[in-house]
Amino acid sequence: MKYVVFESDSLENMVIFPEHMNHTDIRATHQYGAISKPIRAGFCNIKVDKHSRLSGKCYGMSISLVKESDPEKDSELLKKLLKEF
Repeated sequence: MKYVVFESDSLENMVIFPEHMNHTDIRATHQYGAISKPIRAGFCNIKVDKHSRLSGKCYGMSISLVKESDPEKDSELLKKLLKEF
């Protein structure tokens, strides 16, 4: 999986999507004007344990967006996102 973290009004929101898509495609579909911008991007591994709980780790960078990940911060955002499922 891939992801982009957007910042809007000092809030960070993560969008995850399949690897066959480009980071720039997601940026184009999530533009809400100048107030929402991609600040970090990369890849994530998502796993399901034997109790059907989801977990994940973020890493790497987006070459197309020229944005690096913050593995610790982004993995925490991913953890919060996965709790919703």
